[in-house]
Amino acid sequence: RIPGYQVVFGTFALDGSGYEIIATGSLYGAGGTQIALGSDGVLYGGNARSPYSLFSIDKATGQTTFIADMTVPFSDLATGPCAY
Repeated sequence: RIPGYQVVFGTFALDGSGYEIIATGSLYGAGGTQIALGSDGVLYGGNARSPYSLFSIDKATGQTTFIADMTVPFSDLATGPCAY
């Protein structure tokens, strides 16, 4: 969580309508989180600030599942084509 900022996870249509908040709060570590939808349909997140961790995000609830600690930060999860 970054002081002064509220983390919000939600959905909306591409035209900007239908905004729905799914979860709020300190969901994804210290901030600087990057997310990307994997070609396997899983939504992944990685913290670009300490703690450097990789996790999956449940698209229905916003809850995370730890995958691995990373030894260095990175901030681009999106690579390659996506079939969605």
